[in-house]
Amino acid sequence: MNTMDFKGQYRASIVQSVLIWTVGLVGFVLGFVNQSFRLTFFCILGATVLSAAVCLPSWPWWNMNPVQWQKPKKQNSSKKA
Repeated sequence: MNTMDFKGQYRASIVQSVLIWTVGLVGFVLGFVNQSFRLTFFCILGATVLSAAVCLPSWPWWNMNPVQWQKPKKQNSSKKA
């Protein structure tokens, strides 16, 4: 099972933001030029679906810096009161 590490979470957040903002601006310009809010809406909707498909699943490229956990300490069997 793949997991997403902390740097992968950061990169996924950056990819999602850049993708939605870039396509949103392009969609706004296209919608303004064509006088079509529908075109703007579908551009942003497509970018949202694409970013969800890329960023939500835990793809292997989001786990390139896995966390190395420490080994647990051995506990003594005798309890001190």
